[in-house]
Amino acid sequence: MTPLSVIWFALAALLFCAFALADGFDLGAGMLYAFEREPERRERILRAIAPVWGGSEIWLLAGMAALLVGFPAVYAFVLRSLALPIVVVVAALVLRAIGIEFHLRGPLPVIGAFLDALIVVGSFVPALALGFLGANLLQGLPIDATGVVQGGVSALLSPFSVLGALVSGIAFTLHGSVFLAARTNGDFRGQIEGWAKTLLTMLLVLLVGGFLWSRTSLKLRYATSMALPVFWVSFVLGLLAYASVWVNVRFERRTAAFAGSAAGLAAIAVCAASLLFPTMVPSTLDSAFALTVGDAAVGDANLRSLIIYALVGLPLLAVYVLVSYRSIGRRRRSGR
Repeated sequence: MTPLSVIWFALAALLFCAFALADGFDLGAGMLYAFEREPERRERILRAIAPVWGGSEIWLLAGMAALLVGFPAVYAFVLRSLALPIVVVVAALVLRAIGIEFHLRGPLPVIGAFLDALIVVGSFVPALALGFLGANLLQGLPIDATGVVQGGVSALLSPFSVLGALVSGIAFTLHGSVFLAARTNGDFRGQIEGWAKTLLTMLLVLLVGGFLWSRTSLKLRYATSMALPVFWVSFVLGLLAYASVWVNVRFERRTAAFAGSAAGLAAIAVCAASLLFPTMVPSTLDSAFALTVGDAAVGDANLRSLIIYALVGLPLLAVYVLVSYRSIGRRRRSGR
């Protein structure tokens, strides 16, 4: 393992974190859409996320590209052994896009219920799957010498992976609720802020309970991670960030509440990344079959070039996303 491979690992983790922050609140809004029955309020939810939902997936694509070029062995494992969950997630994102775009074109009474189902399924599946897959990577998988997961998809099902799905699902729904609270008003805003308080309580219970559980289920991770100081700092800062969400919602400081939720999500992502370092994909059968940052990375010469490209390309990508948001927002406001 070299300093350049560590830098590229941090960069890949940053891109997946950016996806969680950029897409988390509209996935959360889509999940809240499922619990709202009034058509007018559902329309307000869609209009709130309309300017921003479409450009966020680019960070997920960038993260996968970072794995492909920097850690090809990890990318190959993901596509080979986790292909079915990933295909389901991609399909759900596509279905969500179809549902939102057609809904925003105007009333469609014949297929309206079908489009609603696409939005709901397309929001729930990615939000839950991110935590589900992340928990599996943290806990380890029965990977053999050929890099294949023994037991297939059934090997992914465990109590800890279900906990991971619940944490990501509730964290994204909370993120969506504080975003909507800042974009709505009246009785609907009060209802959303009530949801936010309930979701925040549930999330804090899950985070603390999950941490205590992880001390047993992730015992090897805590023993071998080289970034545990980062984990401890991020965990404490995450709890403080979510505590600030409660205070800011209570005193109606909605922008600050959204910022606190974003900081909490980032802390969760950093905690996970720190435990994944340096063993990115552990094997529960034999540690020799695991994929580490040092073993999976390409050579330093390639990494040096990739880092230079990233320093140039990522700011351009950020500008592109921001311009896309502004452009889409103008089209939505003008009704085109």
